[in-house]
Amino acid sequence: MILQPIVENAYVHGISRSLGEGTITINVSIEGDTLCISIRNAGCVPGSPDDAPKKGGVGIANVKARLELHYGNRQSFSLREMVPGDVTAVFLLPLEIDKRPSNDHAEPLYAASSSDRG
Repeated sequence: MILQPIVENAYVHGISRSLGEGTITINVSIEGDTLCISIRNAGCVPGSPDDAPKKGGVGIANVKARLELHYGNRQSFSLREMVPGDVTAVFLLPLEIDKRPSNDHAEPLYAASSSDRG
């Protein structure tokens, strides 16, 4: 529910307005006890001011509210447009390793702690 509005915005406000080819790239990595997720859309956006993404949309506001509700100040979300048509959203979320034994003898799973589930 947190990523869907960002991916949708990447398409609606970026790729669908592209004059040519565009891409949406999603990268996920673990750095220490932090889950890092970045969503980037890159495309050539038409130059009209009417084509610029609107600031303060409902989707972004909902994402920020959900992050605050679930993670408090232990999370970070940023949205940056480095050049026109090249926008990156970055999530930094707390991550804990679930060390409970599993039934299938698999490696320990990464999971959010129970306190993160509201």
